[in-house]
Amino acid sequence: MPSELIIEVCEIIEIRPHPGANKLDLCTIKGWQTCTPKGCYQTGDKVVFFPPDTLIPVKLAERLGVASYLKQLPQRSNDDKYQGRVVAIRLRGEASYGFVARPDDLSWPIGTDVADYYGVGKWIPTPKVINGDAETPHPNFYVYTNIESYGNFPNVFQEEEGVIVTEKLHGTNCRMGLIHEDGSWIPMAGSHHIRRKPIDKQSRTSSYWIFFDDKVRAALGAVGNAHSAAHSVIIYGEIVGPGIQDMHYGLTKPALYVFDISVDGKYLDKPKVIAVCTSHKFNMAPVIYTGAFHKNFIQEWTSGPTLICRPEDTKKGFKGREGCVIAPLKEHLSPELNFRRTIIKSKSVDFEARKNAKDEGE
Repeated sequence: MPSELIIEVCEIIEIRPHPGANKLDLCTIKGWQTCTPKGCYQTGDKVVFFPPDTLIPVKLAERLGVASYLKQLPQRSNDDKYQGRVVAIRLRGEASYGFVARPDDLSWPIGTDVADYYGVGKWIPTPKVINGDAETPHPNFYVYTNIESYGNFPNVFQEEEGVIVTEKLHGTNCRMGLIHEDGSWIPMAGSHHIRRKPIDKQSRTSSYWIFFDDKVRAALGAVGNAHSAAHSVIIYGEIVGPGIQDMHYGLTKPALYVFDISVDGKYLDKPKVIAVCTSHKFNMAPVIYTGAFHKNFIQEWTSGPTLICRPEDTKKGFKGREGCVIAPLKEHLSPELNFRRTIIKSKSVDFEARKNAKDEGE
């Protein structure tokens, strides 16, 4: 669920001393925290912020002196234009997302988009496609929301607004739907970007169809019956476990965790999603919190152990959360997001900095 690449001129909201490092400051830009050399910047300064997953060109990396801090790209990317991608790390106990630099032109107004000027790109893992696996796209088999980062859009939710916060899981996005066409309902399944065939050319069952069982079909039918004019009903979830990514969540085989349902491209309110999952006995993305939104809870929701299993049951890989997803209890559009769906994500710095990371595309 990739977010938008936003490289713009920002104002430093706050500078405060790093409590564990006398040569560093903690700098707040929008909803991000990053570490900077002590005394280098002041509150109110203009900076260009480069968030995690920004691809930095070779010459720019050398000019800004950040080449050694970037994560190398996979060899299969075959792109020698970029030195590497920006990451998030923990420095002396404090989260540091991305980095800042002084603008090349101090006359640029706050909010100026400078992505093209700096020639940066966005890191998106290459989707894994097995030969003969991709099916023809269908306009009513809707792709899931591209969720923006809280760091870029910290004002999407108002204080005290009713929200539900769920654990963001590290697996592969799965959608399964019934699409009404020519008088009949056609089953479809796929990953985030690609509709998949049930069986590939090597006669292997697609991972995305394995979970499309009678229980899923019954749930889709029930939701469709509750919306008599519906032409598209889709369940969205995350497949996690062994063989999916580098986090196994204590599982011995892959499992599906549902997090959303749409009817004709419109998402059901979260309480209705929970009701469907409860009624049909689906695993659901773990709920971290339900109640009034408060900005000062963001890091608490974002970090910590996964709720899928006990940390001691995780025999391999990172034991924490990837992060969290924050959604309203009642669906609505957000002016902060150009009147797109109101939903936001926050990723754990410890997840971003984990060892032996594996990030397959969807």
